[in-house]
Amino acid sequence: MPVKTHFRIVFRGVFDGSPEIWSFSTKFGRARPLGTDATLEDLDEGTISAAAAAFIETSDFQSNVKLTEWRAYQIGTDGKMEGDPLLVDLSADPSSGTGTTRAYPTNVALCVTTVAAHRGHARYGRFYLPGPHAQLDSDRHIATSWLDPVVTHTVAFLKGISDGIDLPGEIGSSEMVNISNDASSTFQVVKSIKVGRVLDNISRRRNALDEDYHDSGDIDW
Repeated sequence: MPVKTHFRIVFRGVFDGSPEIWSFSTKFGRARPLGTDATLEDLDEGTISAAAAAFIETSDFQSNVKLTEWRAYQIGTDGKMEGDPLLVDLSADPSSGTGTTRAYPTNVALCVTTVAAHRGHARYGRFYLPGPHAQLDSDRHIATSWLDPVVTHTVAFLKGISDGIDLPGEIGSSEMVNISNDASSTFQVVKSIKVGRVLDNISRRRNALDEDYHDSGDIDW
């Protein structure tokens, strides 16, 4: 089944003071109702970089979370990348979170669920924010007073990406999309996001820290 053409935009960074890296990706439409689909040349690097920097520099993220680059991939109807990706290196002046660094493992993340209008395939998508500076209540849920601004900041971030994607000849900006991973490759436009009050876990994120095992030696039973 053909895939809806789209841009896949990946944001990457590091946990300062650690070899661990983080990344998360978003998908935005590049198709025009009339005419040729948008290409990587239609992305405004400055607008997208500014939106990402403003997001990371909130207290939603711990101070050791640094944004070092983003990459954009032009995906065709076969689901594969067309041409070379756009690589934007921000490592010379990385943006950092402004929240207090918590003693959380680097694989602790905050899940953002992207919600489309219709039931079935591609109703939900998700991406995981690294290094959340989350204040937990006594029941281990995230405090609502901390979480509500995160939702607002995430929407502003996603709208900033959208504003940085120019669909030539069209009125309005690109929309975020969910695309199913099954054979149907269904896509739906994202209508809202939601963020739960429980911290999540990304097992693949801990990929560089030395385990540094301490062995008991032979146990004399």
